Amino acid sequence: MYFAKSLGLFAALCLIGGMSVATDQSLYDEKADAHQQVAAALAGAARRGKNVVLVFGANW
Repeated sequence: MYFAKSLGLFAALCLIGGMSVATDQSLYDEKADAHQQVAAALAGAARRGKNVVLVFGANW
């Protein structure tokens, strides 16, 4: 029961936190070349034998 309450509280805080982001600011660079950035990350990871974690978002 404690886990369910904790999970519910966590979910509520995440929703509230997400709504508090100012809408007049851009979080992401709209002029960025995503294809080039991903290609550079993949090339660099391949040279070092590492994996890539891709996290993406948008200014919606």
